[in-house]
Amino acid sequence: MDDGSSIPPWGGRRAQDALARVRAEGRRHSTPCVICSRRIDYRLVYPHPMSCSVQHLKARALFPRLTWVASNWAPARVLRLGGGWSWFGAIFAFTCWIIWAIGNRPGNLLVPVLAFVLVLLVGVGLFALLRVLGRYVIERLLHHQRRTARLSHLGVAVYLVAVGIGYLAETPWVVNLWNWLAG
Repeated sequence: MDDGSSIPPWGGRRAQDALARVRAEGRRHSTPCVICSRRIDYRLVYPHPMSCSVQHLKARALFPRLTWVASNWAPARVLRLGGGWSWFGAIFAFTCWIIWAIGNRPGNLLVPVLAFVLVLLVGVGLFALLRVLGRYVIERLLHHQRRTARLSHLGVAVYLVAVGIGYLAETPWVVNLWNWLAG
């Protein structure tokens, strides 16, 4: 059984040629991003965050034999790859904040709303910091091309989930429920 180890890894000249092919076909057919369905400006080139990248329709990790099959490629915007993680973290933190606000019933919501906006701004700053660190570590030290923002989005999601858990830990009825379930 072949575990895919004989298939060349994604990168180098072949990956550049695949990107050129996906970009040319996407430009010809005005194909939107396969992830977010928004329009791609095919004139932009990497490292622009809205430039086109190759998205494998079936993941390379699960289907290594399809790595170099052109029918498995689709255009995607670079910055959109991984954005779902940030959205998940933001929605989780907001839901936990709502539970906290209902459970604690602050008289004036202005300060808690501003505090939550500050949490989101810290998340944006963390994303920017992770992108800069990624550029330094991955591109400059390791000499690899960074094609997505997945790790930065994942880092922001971890931060926002931790903030959400912090809100839940400050909600008395949630803590009582947890203690009751834990025994």
